[in-house]
This record gives sequence, structure tokens and C-alpha cells, in this order.
Amino acid sequence: MLARLCTQRFLTNSSIRLFSVAAPVQVDKESLMKLRKRTGYSYVNCRKALVQFGPDKLDEAEKWLREVAVKEGWAKAAKLSNRATTQGLVGVASAGNVAAVVELSCETDFVARGANFKELLEQLTKSVLKHAKNNISHQGSGKIAVAEYDLETLKNEEGKTLREVVTMSVGKLGENINPKSLKAYFAPQGASLYGNSHPKDGTPEVNMGRFVSLIALKRNERPGIFPL
Repeated sequence: MLARLCTQRFLTNSSIRLFSVAAPVQVDKESLMKLRKRTGYSYVNCRKALVQFGPDKLDEAEKWLREVAVKEGWAKAAKLSNRATTQGLVGVASAGNVAAVVELSCETDFVARGANFKELLEQLTKSVLKHAKNNISHQGSGKIAVAEYDLETLKNEEGKTLREVVTMSVGKLGENINPKSLKAYFAPQGASLYGNSHPKDGTPEVNMGRFVSLIALKRNERPGIFPL
């Protein structure tokens, strides 16, 4: 009788809870490598994005990664802004009588030699060149003119300011990145500008190196001694 009473009282005062645990999302290596190649972000962050969105939504995962990179980049940029930037590269690109020269510095030679840093320099140089070509107003002087731009004025092909682009790279590379100068050069009408770099590096569209040179050539109006 006492045993039955105790059993009834125990069952009355207790409650049963059921828990369900979702199985962790499996991240396949192929999707991880593909997202890493598309964005350049760390495997850890790419894995987080794939866990959240799944391997079938790479566009959403990439968008989320870039939003996180901007937020982390602003915080990291403020934290690293006082660090010395003694390494880097200069990029030069030209089209007709317009050329762009961008000096981009960082903290270490390791970062300066990396693909992400060179991609950033290429993007900045091409953005300066595109803006300069669309805003030619220095051809009447008969001399080479120079215009200097800032990161807030210019935008890349996606519509982001170059300040945002650099900030995202700070979050990705983990170093202070400092664009020391963004300049465009305008030769008189009829002249052409050509750039080169030393030591030779860069991409098919942008020459890069520790030093760059820019030369202007113009055909002589008088007939030359060589047959055309």
C-alpha cells in the first residue's frame, strides 16, 4: 500500500520532456572549395556560411560573407589604422592618352606578394582608369596633366566605394592596408601613354611592381625617313 502510494505521488509530481536535436548540416568539400575560390575568405568563415545556407545557395552564402567582411573590416581597420605600412606595390594601367597609377601599401611583404593584395590593387587601378577616361578635362594645356582622387569619390563595377572595397580587404587580410595615392595622368590629344613596372609583376591589364614608369609618345607630324 505504501509502495503504491509513493509510486503514484512520484508520477504525479514529475513531468516528461522530449527534446529533438537536428542533425548538423554536412558541408561537402567541393562546395567549400568553390565558395573559398569565389570569395577568397577563410575556410572557417566559408564553412559557417555553408552551414547557414547550405551548398545549394552559394550566392546567398557569398552575400552573407561579404556583409560580415564589411562589418569585421570596419572594426579591424579602426584597430589597425596606426600600424606602419612599409611594404606594398604600385600599379599602372593605360588606355590611349590616359593612365592610372595607384600606390598601395601594407604591413608585410608576405601580404604584398599574395593574390588577394594584387587583386585589390588591380581593382583600384582599373577603377581609377575608368573614372579618368569618363572624365577627361585636361587635354587643352598641351602638357601632361595629373588628377588625384580619394577612396570616397570613386566606385568599383559593383557600385561600392573604393573605401568599402579596401575595408573589406582589411578584414580579409588582417593587416592595415593604405592606398597612399590614386592618380590619373592625361596626355595631350594625339599622344599615347604607356606604363611599365619593376620588378615585373601584375596581371594582363595592370602592371605592378615596387617602381613604375610612364612614358608619353606622339607621332611626329612631319614625314619620317622610314616607309609606312
